[in-house]
Amino acid sequence: MWSAYPLTVAVVVSVGILMGAFNRTDVRRRVAVSSTSGLGLGLQKAAAGLVVALLVWAVIMGIGLVAFGYSAFTLAPADLACVLAVELVFVLIPLAIAFLLGQLGCGESVSNTVGNITGMVLTFLGGTWISLDLMPEAVRVVATFTPVYWLGEGLRAAVGDATGSAAEGVALAVGVLLLFAAAIFVTALVVGRMRATSDDAGGNAAAAVPR
Repeated sequence: MWSAYPLTVAVVVSVGILMGAFNRTDVRRRVAVSSTSGLGLGLQKAAAGLVVALLVWAVIMGIGLVAFGYSAFTLAPADLACVLAVELVFVLIPLAIAFLLGQLGCGESVSNTVGNITGMVLTFLGGTWISLDLMPEAVRVVATFTPVYWLGEGLRAAVGDATGSAAEGVALAVGVLLLFAAAIFVTALVVGRMRATSDDAGGNAAAAVPR
């Protein structure tokens, strides 16, 4: 559960820097004269961001396994694989957020700010730092609409610390996380399409200025 914050911040910031490179005016102009469609370009950017996100996931999971291997490797191999898989699906959400920021033309400083604030808010509401049992009822209700909450549900199901079938619990959590990621990703594609048809050209220096 503690991986939720570093994963969110690292992916949003890292992918945000990558998206910033695509937002440079000279790059945008070269892309604009190519035969690549707006949807195709968006998918290629998302694929590039996915590579970065996978690297971040691998590094943070590796650190976690080294630091907490004494408990992680007490799990059955299948359970440990489910834990890593749930974490991998969760990574798609900060990836989608970073992609959305890139489609909006946000700079590195904005990505850094959004990554930190989003990571802290979602991690707090998800019950990582403070148990949801200690929270008011209103906060517990809001928490169920956050991805970190469902990350926790998936992890608890994966290690057998949840009611009901473990497979069903993991599948439900993964499904909800995928819906979160898909909703943000589709929004980003729409925003990118709208921006491509309405954005005014500017100098290269403007691409580095947060908006």
